[in-house]
Amino acid sequence: MKKTIRKGISLIVPAYECADRLPAHLKTVKQIRPYVREIIWVVTPGQDATLRLIVQAKKKLGGRLLETPRGLYAAWNSGIRHAKHEFTYISTVGEDIAPKGLIQMSRLLRKHKGDVCFSPPEILPATKKRLRRTRHWPIFRFALCLAQHNRKIVPAQILFGIQVLAGISGLLGSCASCLFRTKVLKLHPFPINFLHYGDTAWFYQNLCRLKFIYISEVFSTFHVHDLSNREVRKDHLTILLAKLASDFRKLQPSSLLPFLSERLIKDRNYLDTLREPHPYRFWWMNPIAWYWRVRRNLTESAILNILTRRHKEL
Repeated sequence: MKKTIRKGISLIVPAYECADRLPAHLKTVKQIRPYVREIIWVVTPGQDATLRLIVQAKKKLGGRLLETPRGLYAAWNSGIRHAKHEFTYISTVGEDIAPKGLIQMSRLLRKHKGDVCFSPPEILPATKKRLRRTRHWPIFRFALCLAQHNRKIVPAQILFGIQVLAGISGLLGSCASCLFRTKVLKLHPFPINFLHYGDTAWFYQNLCRLKFIYISEVFSTFHVHDLSNREVRKDHLTILLAKLASDFRKLQPSSLLPFLSERLIKDRNYLDTLREPHPYRFWWMNPIAWYWRVRRNLTESAILNILTRRHKEL
């Protein structure tokens, strides 16, 4: 007999060598415990006291304990496979969410029969350096456009245009500010072969098949981590953009957006080849580099114009 997913929220708490931050996070878990139906603790054993602290927390707060090999998105998927309830919230150590956020997002998902509800997080610590690092996030950069669809399903055309312009920065912002329909995550788990941006890759892969609801209220926090040792493979972004263009062309055959996104891939790749990932000194003296820079900017403007026109129509 096919198992049915029961009403309520499954809370997944992944943890790996975070004993110094875990006590503070457990206060968040305790705060939202009355609003979820189950807790799934997903722990990767390490060298510190994380596992011991989780075992102690489980005795007080209940739930199920899973031990998994190292790997962030593999750990998330492990917890998702065991989730039994209608919605899933991933409670990342260091980030928190207000109970009213879970309540409002679950209500919106039921009302509109949506698959994912996402909201802008509060950036912590709110230093100038960290705010500067995140101001380009599409959930902040395109806040006015998204606000036109507040508490509604955002049209795929809007999602597509924003994500193409954003590149490897995911529109969902932070999974700590999202609530997912569990059956969707079970059918479409997070990819594990896209380095630290597997959640962004997941959005690229599912943008055209799922219903995303935006809510402008801030319910959660996001702690900005050290980004100095993180890398982005250009071939990953090219693969994701090409897949997204193909999916969207099937969804809206007459739209210019897939053509423009494919041209943008070409423009960016040529420009990066000429300038290298970090532009070398005096690159601007190369007229060919300028040609591809101007062409890239024109392509981005064309995509933005379509977004703006669609924004006004709605």
